Amino acid sequence: MLKLASGKSVPVMTNYAALRDPEKTGSLGLPVIKGEIGGRKVDVMRDTGCEGVVVRKQLVDASQLTGQCCLLLRIDNTALLAERAVISLRTPFLSGEVKALCIPDAICDVIVGNVEGARSPEDPGMSVMMTRARAKHEAVTKPLRVPDIERHVGVHREQLIKLQQEDPRILALVDAGRTSRKGGKVVSFEKARGIVYRRYEDLGHYVDVKQVVLPKPLREYVMSVAHDSITGVHLGIRRTKDKVLSNFYWPGVDGDVTRYCRSCDVCQRTVKKGTVPRVPLEKVPLIDTPFKRDAIDLVGPINPRSEVGHGFILMLVDYATRFAEAVPLRKIDPESVAEALVDIYSRLGVPEEVLSDQGTQFISDCMKEVCCLLGIKLRTTTLYHPMCNGLVERFNAALKTCLRRLRSEQPRQWHRYINPLLFAYREVPQESTHFAPFELLYGRTVRGSMHILCELWTKEIVKSSYEYVLNLRERLDDTLKIAREELEKAQGRQKHYYDRTAKRRKFSVGEKVLVLLPTDSNKLLMQWKGPFEIVATVGINMGGKQLEKVALMYSSIFSDRPGIASTEEHCIQLTSSIPVRQRPYPVPYAMRQTLRDELGEMEDLGVSGRVLPLTLLLW
Repeated sequence: MLKLASGKSVPVMTNYAALRDPEKTGSLGLPVIKGEIGGRKVDVMRDTGCEGVVVRKQLVDASQLTGQCCLLLRIDNTALLAERAVISLRTPFLSGEVKALCIPDAICDVIVGNVEGARSPEDPGMSVMMTRARAKHEAVTKPLRVPDIERHVGVHREQLIKLQQEDPRILALVDAGRTSRKGGKVVSFEKARGIVYRRYEDLGHYVDVKQVVLPKPLREYVMSVAHDSITGVHLGIRRTKDKVLSNFYWPGVDGDVTRYCRSCDVCQRTVKKGTVPRVPLEKVPLIDTPFKRDAIDLVGPINPRSEVGHGFILMLVDYATRFAEAVPLRKIDPESVAEALVDIYSRLGVPEEVLSDQGTQFISDCMKEVCCLLGIKLRTTTLYHPMCNGLVERFNAALKTCLRRLRSEQPRQWHRYINPLLFAYREVPQESTHFAPFELLYGRTVRGSMHILCELWTKEIVKSSYEYVLNLRERLDDTLKIAREELEKAQGRQKHYYDRTAKRRKFSVGEKVLVLLPTDSNKLLMQWKGPFEIVATVGINMGGKQLEKVALMYSSIFSDRPGIASTEEHCIQLTSSIPVRQRPYPVPYAMRQTLRDELGEMEDLGVSGRVLPLTLLLW
């Protein structure tokens, strides 16, 4: 208490902190957490040097003021007279009805000092850092979108009659006054007590509905209630139409409801992946030279791993012959993938082009260097569009199905079944070419299990090597020519069946589109992102979307320099203050140069311990 010259005693609170510019609170790096004042989200700070509770005056209503005052002594020994208020506070430090002092320039929305019942920041149950889990839990819930009821709920009978009389199409229906009958269904228009109704009767199903003929100003609101409201729940076109027609009607109601449902933003963002209309299938260039273009992909991880540690499979399929290769891998780093591809090329030849997805193994600098040395053009598919590389994707599915069936008894021996599976695939005629991959590559039918069994039973004499060599060239030319013709027929046949339900779509520069991107596995979350602006058209049915805003938003992430993550700080309690000393061991000679290079690179990037300590232990 402080006694004034007038003899009146005034309470005093010491060690109060203020900030001239409250907007700069976040830049000070203070330990601030979230709390609530009367249901309003605020920033809260625990100050162990303060003797009370301080709140920004802008957050306090006049009804909460008590009419009492208190003298504050700031850190710089200046005094300030503040009003006292009773607020409803909810924070991790203190909750309940609290007496607080109202200050306009407080350093934080709420400052909790050393008052009775306040928890200490060193309490093990307290964490002054905002974790990702807590931030997700405390995310602000957006209000539900509901129709503008206030604008239309006040429509009275007289207003409805007036709006009907001002609509020329409704007047035309009443003046016509005709009744139509078709297939047991009767439709007529009548006027009762000034309101125009449509009467619909279905004699076969005992349906008799009296519908209000809506004027144009009220139609969109009725469709919004039937489709967007809580009781509408964004049903489909047919059910929304049935809800509207249960009580209302207007000329062109079918088309209006259809357009309204198809243009609903929520429905477009939550549409199923498979319900997007197909576009006509486009033909890809046919390849008639063996190993001119190859398709590659990776399968895995496969669990359990093989007994020797294989967990992935590198797949390769030739576009001309459909000849397939599969190599089991222990790891899929760029070096391992490149080495496996070189091993395949050493047996089958180096292709001119290689088509792959945009996996890090295929677009890495190592893979680009290998392709440059071998003279290979590396082509990649569109992101999130595996159908572009459908040849190898279809082979992946077939191989995984066969492996799943063969490894049922010995799950860790699956790597031993790959070569037999490849042989079985290569000796059977392919559906598009009508030739076996072995025959298109080697120019002859490979001697398989069926041939061996037939020879054992019939004792048939096989052609000599001399006859095979004489016919090889002619046979290769003929089979490749026939295979190309069969591929053209297969393309036409597949396009015919695919395009039966397809519809041509056209994108123009400047239009807004939604993009389906992989998101959370939660089925209730929206998966369509956007809208994005089309900046260029790539093909007939494709376009490029604008992602500059997204890239700028996360520019701190896309950097060539490692950053520092501001997460929780941990206090490590040691059992003893005696240092634990470990004998230093020499670095192997073969690793010394590599270690020097890595340390030098860390110093250049600014993440070395000589520049900035990564971990600091104090005891």
